[in-house]
Amino acid sequence: MAAEALEAAAARADVDISVETQGSAGSTPLHFNTIAAASAVIFAVDVGVRDRHRFAGKPVVSSGVKRPIDDADAMIAEALATPTTRTPRRSRAPSRLPRSPPVARTGATTCAGS
Repeated sequence: MAAEALEAAAARADVDISVETQGSAGSTPLHFNTIAAASAVIFAVDVGVRDRHRFAGKPVVSSGVKRPIDDADAMIAEALATPTTRTPRRSRAPSRLPRSPPVARTGATTCAGS
């Protein structure tokens, strides 16, 4: 539910988001290029994040899983307000380029781009 709430909030903010879930059923780690392109990371977890070092150097917004369910929009805004995050630029002409770097998120980890 936290992942879906963050995805919906990212869509409302016109931000790309990538999600990596980690749980007892396993996980599918984000590609290193996805993490490298992310402007920020959101960890919404009630347990530790495996291989957290992969996100080193990225601005982090961290909470338990309840916060994004209640206030995902604020978490996305907080991630976008980090000093290394760029303001999204809008073009009038359609472009084949991605509109923003991806946001990575792990089962409760999320990377947000602007």
